[in-house]
Amino acid sequence: MAPTTDERRSIAKEQHYTPQQVAAIWNVSVDTVIRRFRNEPGVLEIGNNETLHKRRKKLMRIPESVLERIHESNRSK
Repeated sequence: MAPTTDERRSIAKEQHYTPQQVAAIWNVSVDTVIRRFRNEPGVLEIGNNETLHKRRKKLMRIPESVLERIHESNRSK
C-alpha cells in the first residue's frame, strides 16, 4: 500500500534511521535489516545499482513510522 500525499509529507519530517542504527536497536545484523526493509514503501534508497566497474553503493534511510509498522507486524505473528 503506497503512502498518501499527507503521509509522505509527514514521513519527510520524521526521524530517519540507518540500517546500522536499526540493527543496533533490534540486535540483529545490518544485512538482516537491509533485506527486511528493501522495497518497503516509505524507505529511502539513494544510490546507484551500477556494478560494471565498481561496487554498488546505496544509502538506505528508514523512517520511524515504517520502523514502527514493521515492528508491530512482526510482533503480531
